[in-house]
Amino acid sequence: MAESTIKSPQKKRRHSEMVADEPEHPGQPTDGPYNRGAIWMDDGNIIIQAGQTQFKVYKYMLLRCSSVFQSIFSLPQPQNGTLDPESVDGCPVVVVHDSPEDIEIILSAIYFAPLGSPTAREAIDFPKVSAYLRLGIKYDITHLRDHAIRCLKAQYPSEMKQKMESLKVKRYINLGDATPFDVINLLHEVGLFSPLPTAYFMAIHKYTNEEIFEHLHKQPPPYAFASTMLRNCIAGRDALAKRVWTSAFTWLRKPGPVSKGCLDPSICGQVVNGLRRAIHPSDPQFTSLVLVETIGTVLEQAGVDNKFCTKCVRDARLLHKISHVFSFYELPSAFRVGNSWNEVNKKDLHQIGVQ
Repeated sequence: MAESTIKSPQKKRRHSEMVADEPEHPGQPTDGPYNRGAIWMDDGNIIIQAGQTQFKVYKYMLLRCSSVFQSIFSLPQPQNGTLDPESVDGCPVVVVHDSPEDIEIILSAIYFAPLGSPTAREAIDFPKVSAYLRLGIKYDITHLRDHAIRCLKAQYPSEMKQKMESLKVKRYINLGDATPFDVINLLHEVGLFSPLPTAYFMAIHKYTNEEIFEHLHKQPPPYAFASTMLRNCIAGRDALAKRVWTSAFTWLRKPGPVSKGCLDPSICGQVVNGLRRAIHPSDPQFTSLVLVETIGTVLEQAGVDNKFCTKCVRDARLLHKISHVFSFYELPSAFRVGNSWNEVNKKDLHQIGVQ
């Protein structure tokens, strides 16, 4: 049962344009004046109070969307249709322990915003995804919860083809000021595991180990899963580096051309030696770059002219493709989320009842 109560103020309050100071802990009820939220339906019949902000809405829609609100509204009400002297605008007050911003997002979605497929709409802002997911689970508002899950799974997929499209083409979630670590923390918080491996991969693709540490430990707000995220990022990067250097770039271990049937060993050997000087297995950015970009882009990023002969290009591309496939299937274990994609999908089903 969600932490919510039906509560009445000491007396009927007069609403004005005044905006009260935010409480020290947003989402917690405080004494003093209450400000009218952006959602205020004059003929509504229930007040939702989050912190010092109140929203007036129709009870019917909340009853229809949420089994938790059904239970809340089943609590005893004034008998014989008499007016509760402690009500607001003649409406009972339901106090919820969530931030006003999250409640406004949820109420806006319930009353005003039809939801569609994430593939057919513009990218949704991360604060909305976060509120839909957390409060959708808390209050059993399944259509909001499921929409957030669809967006997260589209942005951080567990299918190889979808992963490449998500990385290079389509964005389903607009992070804005948020970072991949906000996403990862949210996924850990609610127990949605299947998007985690790809979300972790995107984090190490964007940040060095030093930058990851800065984000997780030196920048507010603190993350509840900071230690877990730091450990998993470093472990995942090390595991993927091993895969890169034992499959995609085994030919960098020795000087000379990539292919045994090389058509121009002198020129191709120069390309290999140039790449050997430009990169190193300990370079964290290169490891993730290899798993995102083509072999030509890798050479370009390393500042090496791509003068490989056709046979060396063919062999390098083949090894690169094999590394892509194997690395993708190893993402769950690399980032310590599970032993396989099948296992993390089963965790979703067990934790929050979706797959």
